[in-house]
Amino acid sequence: MAFEEGGETEERPPPFNPAVVGDTPPFNPEVLEDTPQYVIEPMTPPPPKPKSVKKRCTNYVVKSVSVLLALGLCVGVLLGYYFLSPCGVNVVWCGDGLCVKQEQWCDGTPHCRRGQDEANCVRLSGTGFHLQVFSRSRQAWRSVCADGWSDEYGRQACEHIGYSRDSNVSSGQAPVSSTGSEGFMSLLPDAKPTANLLTSFQNSDTCPSGKTVTLRCIACGTRTSKSQRIVGGQVAAQGAWPWHVFLRDKMQRVRCGGAIIAPYWILTAAQCVQSVPEPSDWSVYVDFYNDLFSIAKEVAHIIPFPKYNNKTQNNDIALMKLQEPLQVSDSLRPICLPNVDMDFTPSQPCWILGFGRTSEGGATSSNLMEAQVSLIDTAQCNSSGVYNGKISDSMICAGRLAGGVDRCEGDTGGPLMAEKDSLWWLIGDISWGQGCGRVNKPGVYGNVAHFLEWIYTQMKVKHSITHTQVTVL
Repeated sequence: MAFEEGGETEERPPPFNPAVVGDTPPFNPEVLEDTPQYVIEPMTPPPPKPKSVKKRCTNYVVKSVSVLLALGLCVGVLLGYYFLSPCGVNVVWCGDGLCVKQEQWCDGTPHCRRGQDEANCVRLSGTGFHLQVFSRSRQAWRSVCADGWSDEYGRQACEHIGYSRDSNVSSGQAPVSSTGSEGFMSLLPDAKPTANLLTSFQNSDTCPSGKTVTLRCIACGTRTSKSQRIVGGQVAAQGAWPWHVFLRDKMQRVRCGGAIIAPYWILTAAQCVQSVPEPSDWSVYVDFYNDLFSIAKEVAHIIPFPKYNNKTQNNDIALMKLQEPLQVSDSLRPICLPNVDMDFTPSQPCWILGFGRTSEGGATSSNLMEAQVSLIDTAQCNSSGVYNGKISDSMICAGRLAGGVDRCEGDTGGPLMAEKDSLWWLIGDISWGQGCGRVNKPGVYGNVAHFLEWIYTQMKVKHSITHTQVTVL
């Protein structure tokens, strides 16, 4: 992590109206003088010369080619539509050769071979963790009316999202007005918590209680130790960031950071694990203060994002699943994954962590360092003077265009975090940049919100400790 010297700095046609004509004047022929009159007869133009055979052939060829091109364009469009949307209208592609009707999506019964049609039907929204369920008949997300709701339904909902059924579940209520929902999903009168959750709902235009469900699947994003609000970097206080972990392969070829997102799960950068793909080659160090680490945790699975590009660093994100779950405490707990509909705007204050170099070309730090940075608008970061179009939807920029504080070599995979409504949220993972702390070269991070569906899908699949991956469309 690179720091600047010197401490703090700021940065119908028209209506038919026939004319009225007066009386026609009398016809009084004029007697002409006996003078010869000359009549000029118009000359008939000569017939056109017949076109030559060559010219007629040329015109024919041109017209034929034009018709063929037009037909080819139409065929191309139709083929493109077929391959890009092979299922046609009102049908959804499973990604494995099967097509499923829209009304079968999220109906509680898997129709795709690997259950993709039931994989992402429940989600959380906003900093208030508002529970939403996808309505297959309305083809829209709807808030859940709290009438009849219990924690048993909550455990099912968390499992649908991707968390373990054994996770800490806390259901709450929020006023209908806080959700902005147009219609609701309500429990059926005869619904039971033991039934399939997705078959327990009906669409409703009203919510009698005036309350909707909020849901916390894990205790996340809180910490007891606070950091000073400074712009420059500093050594982090012990226990200040209970979700930060240090990753090291057993041959000590790779050093990376990561973040706890659930008791079993670590989020890091794909570039960290590309050269060392075997889980048994890795150790995860938790609950530490300096590089004299605690007992290492063993890794069961490594899951890099399948479309990671090591040349552009696009899609630079990976997951690790531990052999055993972490025991959550004040000094060891997950950071919150961002929910949908959360608004992190440019200039949002964020924090980064790492044991990386404290300056470009300098030595790595033996202590965990922290620094405050700000989010940078993607359009600005993609401008010709900064990264000139290299920032994709899977990336976000943070830092200071004036240079100074930045991530650096050795910090890769560590968290980019922001506090909102008294909770800490994982915005990104440290990915790349040009140098460390250079002017107009801020840090670039994996955009965690961009990968939410994939993250939760992998968490859900891996609860069974299998090597199956759901296809990324």
